[in-house]
Amino acid sequence: MPEPIVINGERIYRPVEARAYLGISEITMNRWRAEGWLEGYEVGRGYQYTRKQLDAALKAKGYK
Repeated sequence: MPEPIVINGERIYRPVEARAYLGISEITMNRWRAEGWLEGYEVGRGYQYTRKQLDAALKAKGYK
């Protein structure tokens, strides 16, 4: 796996890393994003996420 992305001291998660952290599938991640449960930064044609955004999605869904 490539080196982790760190910007201003904050770890940035690629989609595959974010799915592993959340324990969800690609389809679920896309649905959560479309429904507004998961926010991320659009980069090119994809998204990237901070730990804070991932934890907020888990909390909103009642998992943490």
